[in-house]
Amino acid sequence: MNPRSLTAQIKDAEWQVLNCQRRVEVRATLLARKIQHQLAAPGTVMLAVGIGFIFGEMTRERAQNPKLCGTIKKSGTVEASPLSGALSLITSIYTLYTALPIAWLINVFYKQDTGRKA
Repeated sequence: MNPRSLTAQIKDAEWQVLNCQRRVEVRATLLARKIQHQLAAPGTVMLAVGIGFIFGEMTRERAQNPKLCGTIKKSGTVEASPLSGALSLITSIYTLYTALPIAWLINVFYKQDTGRKA
């Protein structure tokens, strides 16, 4: 066996590091593209719109009349408190979150159908 020189070993190690760095860069680029594609998917956009709509509807009444928030009206009913509104929002988000895999499945099957036609 010929022992390799120290400079050859250093060059080999540098090449391995550069090769690993290039592979990491390529994988990071692919991951960023995949995330951008998923964020721009119709199902994700619709989910964000739905959550925004629900949040807007829940906060709209308080924004219009903040004096009534958490107080008793003249009719004797209690206005929704911020805590109950937050719990309702969390429940709505959970419902949408459980429906999200269905939207992703539809998206996956739709992509498979278009792939067969091409």
